[in-house]
Amino acid sequence: MLWLCMQFPKLPLEVLTRAQAENSTPQVVVEKQLVIEHNLAAAQCGIVNGLNITTACNLCADLQLLNRDAQREQLQLQQLAQWGYSFTPVVSLQPAKPASSGESTAALLYLELSGCLTANGGFKALIEQLRSELKLMGIDSIMGLSHSPSAARLLSQLAEHRQWLLQTCTPPSPQQWKQWISLAPSKLLDCDNKTISKLYACDLKRVSQLLAIPLSEVGSRFGRSFVDYLARLNGSRRDSVCHYQPTAQFTSELFFPTPLNSSEQLLFPIRRLLRELYSQMQRRQLHTQQLHWQLDFGQGNTETITVEISTPQLEPQRLIALTKLRVGKLPLKHPVQSISLNCNQLVPLKKELVANDLFGSDNQAHRSQQLLDKLKGRLGRQAISGIALKEG
Repeated sequence: MLWLCMQFPKLPLEVLTRAQAENSTPQVVVEKQLVIEHNLAAAQCGIVNGLNITTACNLCADLQLLNRDAQREQLQLQQLAQWGYSFTPVVSLQPAKPASSGESTAALLYLELSGCLTANGGFKALIEQLRSELKLMGIDSIMGLSHSPSAARLLSQLAEHRQWLLQTCTPPSPQQWKQWISLAPSKLLDCDNKTISKLYACDLKRVSQLLAIPLSEVGSRFGRSFVDYLARLNGSRRDSVCHYQPTAQFTSELFFPTPLNSSEQLLFPIRRLLRELYSQMQRRQLHTQQLHWQLDFGQGNTETITVEISTPQLEPQRLIALTKLRVGKLPLKHPVQSISLNCNQLVPLKKELVANDLFGSDNQAHRSQQLLDKLKGRLGRQAISGIALKEG
């Protein structure tokens, strides 16, 4: 088994700001009167996580405060799991723990890679593609790789391992991951703060010191569950994780901290969402016949726009063009607070369409359907309900 762990430490901020192309405004996400995440502009003002709101505002007069939205974080994590499933069928996710729990953790996504390396161009190509697509989505991540989810999570926090992962062309050998795990500080273990304090009180500051103690003695000091965790780390016991079951749908949203006043400003977030949709449909050989765009104006006021698609195989530029026909000149009654893209039913491509995509075919039928799509976008579906194009 070869498990990749991806941590998303900035997800609380990204779900609220990734709709922006660039942003120089100092921004922080707050929960329970504390700063839990901040952007680069805020960091340059001296703001760090854990500050109270009063202190943060004293450091930066024009600081923008954003309330944490746990529901948006959960939806984004599910969308990331859907994205991960387009690479490998074995995916697991773990939501973040809230800061109010006293043991705040980042959201996690686990991918089992051993069965999909060949299909994705090999180990190095796959890791680079994962990083590249996360960057395009506006999602920051740190990665770790090992034989089990528990070990991969531990190593994702180890700077030496992350640096190695940036440069390597091959997966780690058993000797490598065992050495990294043994040298890891005990404070990186996935256990509560009370157990960490107890480990340091016993002068057990490295995992290697723990592994050298008989398990019976470790159990008497720290409990049976901690012994089970160590067994999963060293590979003597298998990790059991809940596998993510994907839905035949796509849902993704972009939130605007500063509401947008014109439809032209929606083009950048529209492009981002459509490229995310297209990459997943392409890898999983799926298609959709309708795009449902929802504009949220706040206070329960929304507007839904449906874009019809007749041709299963469309490049992102075509999807953008069709959406632009419907949304680009739309008068906005109120400023838009968020935009979401929903595809309620993703269906597999027909075998002949997959073969045509691989080996080439006459594109006349596709061009005809694309023309119909454009007419629907301009005139509406009912206006051309009885129209058919004559070939030749």
